[in-house]
Amino acid sequence: MSPQVEEVVTQVQEEAPKKQTPMSATIEMMESIISETARNQYEQAVADRYMAQTYAKGAGMSEDDARTIIALGRDYGWGAAHSLTRLFMQGGRPRLFAEARANMLAQAGYKWLPVVHTDTECTYQFKYKGEWMLDVNDKPLRLTFTMKNAEKAGYIDNSRGKDGKKGNYDKIPENMLFARMITNFHKWHAAEVDGATIADPNELLDAVVSETEKNIAAKSLSKVEELKERLESVKPEEAKA
Repeated sequence: MSPQVEEVVTQVQEEAPKKQTPMSATIEMMESIISETARNQYEQAVADRYMAQTYAKGAGMSEDDARTIIALGRDYGWGAAHSLTRLFMQGGRPRLFAEARANMLAQAGYKWLPVVHTDTECTYQFKYKGEWMLDVNDKPLRLTFTMKNAEKAGYIDNSRGKDGKKGNYDKIPENMLFARMITNFHKWHAAEVDGATIADPNELLDAVVSETEKNIAAKSLSKVEELKERLESVKPEEAKA
């Protein structure tokens, strides 16, 4: 065997993929995932702080509240602007506007049609993925919220505040009744809708492992093929020397 052929063969042997034990490969992969996750979270936190400084004043809230809302909205899959229009702070806790609930419910396959919608009563009937939802009596599910309900719960007085001036239930009663109705539906009949896609951790890990193995195999095969081509490119007369 010529020195050139021997050199190429040795290089093929040295550069052949090294075997890893399943445990060492898993540990290396998890360390990489954890490192990437931590870096992404830090970058997101920096971005949230910057966006809060940008939007807080225009949204009429403190930077701390804006940052909390933007971070939570990001977990729901919303951008900063959408988060600030779909979430609000109440009693130190972030809460969803009715429009946000409606958006999430619609994306999940729920639909609602008005039966009665006036300034004193809001009654809707619901479908899920094209089929009417049924109550315990196998009749189409209907949900109602009225001004009497709002008065009994203290919502009307609360909206007027201590000064007694007109509140939202006085100005836009149809909107307020719908907001309460859709909120109740969300809490009572569609609590599984949280705005985020929930993945099975085991399925996620399997997918990561599978993709990582494919990438390693592809790179290893590419390198071996490259070295084989170099070996085959040696002229026959050189191999006989």
